[in-house]
Amino acid sequence: CDVADLGCGVGGGLRFLLDHAQAPMNAVGLTLSPTQARLARARLHPAALVIEGDFQAVPLPAGAFDLVYSIEAFVHAPDPSRYFAEAARLLRPGGRLLLIDDTLARPPRDTYEHRMLDLYVRGWHVPSVVSVDVLRAQAARHGLRPHDETVLTSWLRLRAVPPWLASALARVARPLLMRRPPKKYGAALG
Repeated sequence: CDVADLGCGVGGGLRFLLDHAQAPMNAVGLTLSPTQARLARARLHPAALVIEGDFQAVPLPAGAFDLVYSIEAFVHAPDPSRYFAEAARLLRPGGRLLLIDDTLARPPRDTYEHRMLDLYVRGWHVPSVVSVDVLRAQAARHGLRPHDETVLTSWLRLRAVPPWLASALARVARPLLMRRPPKKYGAALG
């Protein structure tokens, strides 16, 4: 099985797969961060290849992978269409794309929710927080169709922040969070 982790970070997902694989696996991780790439190389089996690069222009051959996945990385894509184009290009016929990431359950309902979503998107540099419907449509444009969808929210321990506290934190943090990221970090990959 040939696997590519687009936005591998420090290699946690790849390490889990390699440690639990039932059969030999060729694994490639891609991260934009030189620091994350160095840490991933130190954590992973030498057979795993970790490279620095943008998952919207992957320096790997077409049709090379049975599985392409991203865990908490897709939301950082400046152009979701380019992400799906690259994922589709990398997959062999019959291959699978697996995305595990934040999506919008519904559009923001009021000014407060719009402000909080805007603060999250800009502060964390996650321009591709979209609904599942938008994800499906973008993937379909590149020949990818859903096989299964699972909502993982019930596995989270969510605690609502009182609106007054969130607003106060937003006012204090906004000057720090609204700075533009350095050019190299503009497509952060997790």
